[in-house]
Amino acid sequence: AAAAASGGVADRKRKEFHPSDSSALAADDAAGPSKRDPPAGEGDAAEAAEAAPAASESPQAAARAEAVKMLGEAQVAALDALAAAPLDAREAAEVVLAHVGDKEMRTAVHRFVAEFYCDKLTSRTGQDAQGASVIKVLRAGSRRSHRDTRTGGSSGRRKRALAAQASEDGSRPDGQSPSASAPAQASASASAPAPAPAQTQPAEHSHAMVAEEQPPPRRRGAAHTYCECVLLKMNRDTNDAISLLGRLLRIKPSRLTITGTKDKRGVTLQRVCVQDVPAARLAQLNATLRNMRLGCFRSVDQQLQLGQARGNRFTIVLRDIDCDLAGLQAAMQSLSTVGFINYFGMQRFGTSSIPTHHIGLAVLKGQWQEAIELILRPREGEKGPIVQAREKWAQTRDAAQTLLLLPARNSVEHTILTALKKDGSQRNYSAAFQQLHRNMRTLYVHALQSYVWNVAATRRVQQGGLKPAVGDLVLVPEADAERHAPYKTHPKDQKQIKIKELSEQDLGNYTIHDVVLPLPGFAVVLPGSEMGKFYEEQLEKLGVSIASFERNTKEYGLSGGYRNIISLPKDVTWREVRYSDKSANLVESEWAAFDPAEVPATDDAGPFRALVLEFSLDSSCYATMAIREITKASTTTHFQASSRVCFPLLNPFFKNTHAHTH
Repeated sequence: AAAAASGGVADRKRKEFHPSDSSALAADDAAGPSKRDPPAGEGDAAEAAEAAPAASESPQAAARAEAVKMLGEAQVAALDALAAAPLDAREAAEVVLAHVGDKEMRTAVHRFVAEFYCDKLTSRTGQDAQGASVIKVLRAGSRRSHRDTRTGGSSGRRKRALAAQASEDGSRPDGQSPSASAPAQASASASAPAPAPAQTQPAEHSHAMVAEEQPPPRRRGAAHTYCECVLLKMNRDTNDAISLLGRLLRIKPSRLTITGTKDKRGVTLQRVCVQDVPAARLAQLNATLRNMRLGCFRSVDQQLQLGQARGNRFTIVLRDIDCDLAGLQAAMQSLSTVGFINYFGMQRFGTSSIPTHHIGLAVLKGQWQEAIELILRPREGEKGPIVQAREKWAQTRDAAQTLLLLPARNSVEHTILTALKKDGSQRNYSAAFQQLHRNMRTLYVHALQSYVWNVAATRRVQQGGLKPAVGDLVLVPEADAERHAPYKTHPKDQKQIKIKELSEQDLGNYTIHDVVLPLPGFAVVLPGSEMGKFYEEQLEKLGVSIASFERNTKEYGLSGGYRNIISLPKDVTWREVRYSDKSANLVESEWAAFDPAEVPATDDAGPFRALVLEFSLDSSCYATMAIREITKASTTTHFQASSRVCFPLLNPFFKNTHAHTH
């Protein structure tokens, strides 16, 4: 784990496992950067003409040859020169392609310009002085290209276009050519190797920046391409990180998929899949990202899906412990053999005075205005400009005025207020909510499911203890279904999950680790015992029913699922270390590859003791709940922020722990 914040006590490192063979990723790492000549058109016209025969077997060379047949060598060479010219010399330049009167030919030329020159050139159809059809080709990002293609000519748009060009060919954002001493950047070829980031890694970690060779730009109507990579982040929220990547890549965040969210307060690694973006372009982002890195790129056939990860590996440090060795061993033995109640952690419900499941309830009921108001409502404990912004909204309901007080950063509040400002009536709450990233929108309704499950789990353990009881549900393995007969399946469950309701005769064949409770949804089997009625009563208190989870909108329609009552960690290891500096790192994380200061600094003669835990949990299980079990302490932010915390219950040996985890 990386460095703890000042006064911090708990350090965390979280890795993500996948069903796919990890050896494939290791093979990609060892392969090294892909090497492939850039297509013709990246240098001057003469060099491109000479390079064309050598690249005749490549798709780019074949496309150029077809263009030469249509337009002639002179006109194609003019396009090459326009694409390669310095930005300050091509401000008003354009190439007029004549003799393109045939509609099919014009379509072919437009496609050639878009695909061969990527985002360097843009084309449009026009007429010459005699009224004949011509195609005007301009440099993308120039004033004329913005005006002539009717995409606007604002200075802000121009600056963004120039900045994009600067990242491709090394030119400066102000339009000037780079100095002779500046290293030449790779061209905008999708197959070019990634440039070195501003903060390079040591040699032993260089595999993280390897960019696999990518396919040429996607043709219209062609299948999508997917590049999967590993996202390393520190103290960054997953949804904010994904939205930031989408903004930097100028793509919709929906084109970036993940298998789940990871902790904000920690050093975490997880896979991200990006649609129709080459690895070289992703690797370029490392030069500007803060507390984030992308690496281990590889091409895959499909996007990632939520819940697809098999589990997570954790490394956690609990500092300033005060216990005898026997008490420590007893606590760890209990965690390894008994496990812990598989509650959804507090981060599932947020840390503010307005829990996320309250918003989820409004979404499930279709009360969009209520959901928006809950998101924007003033909250206790917040500091900074967000406080004034919330108060302004509560007083005026003026999105434009509220935005003036809100920092221009990627946040849920900023996204919603921007959408309300664009809508003239400022009352299209449903459309404003839809502007949030899909993962964030579904998080709210999933939080409602999680809340009901937590309440049900508490009731089940209080009533039945840690042994199977009549009416409990267990999952039936597909490969051995007949041995567990009879079993049930819900008719609306597309996965046709088999569920067995335990009878008196079944109790000796199962343990508490086999028992599951349903996440409420329209396609789950409820327990036949008193727990089934308890579910219905809890939903009725919330003003909904099982039928409420079946919505016309698939995104908010929840079929439900099943979750084990008790989670049993795997591969549990622990060790005690000593230290003298309370802010020093006690374990090493992957972030040490980018910052030499992140190396561990233990002291065998130090006055303080710490417990280093390592274990694996199944997908959607919370390490905070495991720590809660062995410390018998609350995981709320208020409790964890206390400067000195005693644990007088079963395991009273942890004196101090904080929410600042890394």
